[in-house]
Amino acid sequence: MLFTYTLCLTACTCCHRSDDRLVYVDNIPRLSADIFYFRDSLLFYAQRAYETEDPEALCITATSAYHLRYFDTAAADSLTPVSEEDASVMLLRACELNYEPAYIVVHYLDQLGLWSHTVPDHDYKSFSIDSTTLSGDYFNLEIK
Repeated sequence: MLFTYTLCLTACTCCHRSDDRLVYVDNIPRLSADIFYFRDSLLFYAQRAYETEDPEALCITATSAYHLRYFDTAAADSLTPVSEEDASVMLLRACELNYEPAYIVVHYLDQLGLWSHTVPDHDYKSFSIDSTTLSGDYFNLEIK
């Protein structure tokens, strides 16, 4: 029984916050390293986000800003994110355009206590990401 409890505890999606509190999250976003660690890609998506309000570009640009500010600060030296306020507006706009990955990111940031705005209404239980289909160059958006 102890083994089963340990296995279940390990299998649940948990993430450590910087203040050493354990926080339960029900879906950790998976990010492509090809997009989130190449300056040219981030600049391309930022330009698309500002010029066309493309929901994918809005979500990628905003998520990269949160990623560099809270999840991988070492990478922020070589990559320039948009401001956190711009990132929040971009995620909210992507949600208004009904872009589901934006809802996942907002929901995740809210569960971690990093989201300071109203969480858009959505059926978050409908999300299911099959991580077995993702290639090895994807990584989890987890606080380190």
